[in-house]
Amino acid sequence: MQERNDAVGGLSIRRDDASIQVVSRRFPELCIRISTRGQRDTMRFLELSVAHGKVPLAFEALHLVDRHGYKPIRDGKIVVEGTKRISDPQEDVQRHDRITDMLKAFLKQKGLHARDAFLHPNRGTLDTVILIGR
Repeated sequence: MQERNDAVGGLSIRRDDASIQVVSRRFPELCIRISTRGQRDTMRFLELSVAHGKVPLAFEALHLVDRHGYKPIRDGKIVVEGTKRISDPQEDVQRHDRITDMLKAFLKQKGLHARDAFLHPNRGTLDTVILIGR
């Protein structure tokens, strides 16, 4: 297990055999954990928790992960796993839209774009899937 602190936004990054995780010491409502296993063309978020108003800090965290080699690639995809279903389907869609909007903006910063985004049922939860275009 490795740990590295980054002064930007009070972010701390940690890697183990299965994932890379970024948290903020100042804002515990930010947590990003990305799988380091699986297909090279898929950026798989095991956890993506970003409170309203903390999207700029989430961008810093995503760029930090990117600098460590975990980045979206052209013609790949982003999967945000296991968003628990809420009793109101409209809230599920709103959460998906917030996640998708943030990740689309991140892709744009990287010179990429989302070709499609959708919810995918997965073992009683909903995955957000973003297909990255050319």
